[in-house]
Amino acid sequence: MMNATQYLLFIVDGQHYALPATDVDRIVQLPALSTVPNAPANVAGVFNIGGTMISVLDLSLVFQRPANRYLLTDCVIVFQTSGHRKSGIIANKVLDVCAIPNSEIETVDFGPRDQNSRFAVLRAAHVNNELVLLLNFQSLISPDDAGVTRGDSNSSSMRPEIGIPTEEWSVFRERSRNLVNRTVEQAQTEFPEYVVIGLNDEYFGLSIESVREFCDIRNLSPVPCCPPHITGTMNLRGEILTVVDLRPVLKMSVPVTRPKKIAVLIHEGMAIGAVVDEIYDVVRIDPAQITRLPLTADAAAREYLVGNAIGGTHVLSILDSAKLFANDDLVVNDEIQGGLCLGR
Repeated sequence: MMNATQYLLFIVDGQHYALPATDVDRIVQLPALSTVPNAPANVAGVFNIGGTMISVLDLSLVFQRPANRYLLTDCVIVFQTSGHRKSGIIANKVLDVCAIPNSEIETVDFGPRDQNSRFAVLRAAHVNNELVLLLNFQSLISPDDAGVTRGDSNSSSMRPEIGIPTEEWSVFRERSRNLVNRTVEQAQTEFPEYVVIGLNDEYFGLSIESVREFCDIRNLSPVPCCPPHITGTMNLRGEILTVVDLRPVLKMSVPVTRPKKIAVLIHEGMAIGAVVDEIYDVVRIDPAQITRLPLTADAAAREYLVGNAIGGTHVLSILDSAKLFANDDLVVNDEIQGGLCLGR
């Protein structure tokens, strides 16, 4: 998109915020934070990742709202400034990366009583009918210059005696230990790889171990009497592949245009061709960063999706290849008996 900037969207206390996606270093589940005496009033604490101390900001403190109790589902968006300094922001939920046209970004007029908001928020835009505040992160990490008041001590709610059950506190502490003990490079090389594919402008992740190859669709033969997600069969170097479109299975609309590419998926010696719109990248994802699908998600989607995760600059839905192959309707042969398609 011309004259647009990619932003990472996230939610804090019900409000939508955004940071430039190019400045986001990584996203980690919220660990236990160590309080820092005489820290700026907007700092919830610090944590150590591979020997690097990350100062973590709490937007509730920035906007002088009561600090909420931190939850296991919270995360920290680690971002990097032009001076190569890394800081983090606590988020309740990470949404997606989207392009916001520069023409749709507006300045925000804050009143004289809301000076902290004026320094913390750069501009705003409407995305999907939601007001998104674009953070001025340079001011956030320079609280003295931005006029944010410093305090004698930090009132972080990370301490277990302030409302966090013991079992949850243990999880926060374990996350901190894991981050300290592994350097970023070591952690990334240990993470499994996923291929990022596109379907209907949505992003999905396929375990690279389940992807044999990608190829163009050639000479696709229709198979009569089959469900709508069976696109047909294709001869790939002498191998007859069933070509399936996962969109009906995932309750997504199917465009009128014919598909052009497939990912050849393999599982226990079987192979199918899954229709894809685009192949974007190969990324490594920390399994601990894959979040569960919300309870409100469609039942069909929950059956074939592992969860959601950040992969590069995209929010991915991670597909469960094993469950796809467990569906007998996804692999057929072209033998017709009595007018009915036979399964495997």
